[in-house]
Amino acid sequence: LMGLYYYSVGRGCNLLLNIGPDRRGLLPDKDAERLLQFGAEIRRRFGSPLATISDCTREGACWTWQPSEPTCIDHVVLQEDLTNGEHVRRFAIRVAPFPHGEGITVWEGHNIGHKAICPFPTVMARQVWVEILEADGDADLREIQIINSTAGS
Repeated sequence: LMGLYYYSVGRGCNLLLNIGPDRRGLLPDKDAERLLQFGAEIRRRFGSPLATISDCTREGACWTWQPSEPTCIDHVVLQEDLTNGEHVRRFAIRVAPFPHGEGITVWEGHNIGHKAICPFPTVMARQVWVEILEADGDADLREIQIINSTAGS
């Protein structure tokens, strides 16, 4: 189910599970139990971001987050402000690894839309940049979440 979640919701689409009611008019017990587990896993992975867009500084088409100390991260979730339509055509996520080194690109993508979940191998970050590389018109982000999905596992 998590794989389906990444390939649907993580790419700005709806997740359709096609689970119908049984003869009682309820979801089958095994399906209901699995859906509760699924919801718990989504909350575990994405419910407590390390930083959001309010923790970032913006300079033009680039948002920067600098944690107070090096921090492990493995996901960035982006949401475009769609008030005036979808404009982002290409974007990149770069990380300055701890203890030294220049920024490395951990994700490059096309079209953020409603939501883009960007998973990558865990990296200890000194700084994170989210940059819009190409856009049709004025592109703006509604939300950025920087996540360590392994925290508390």
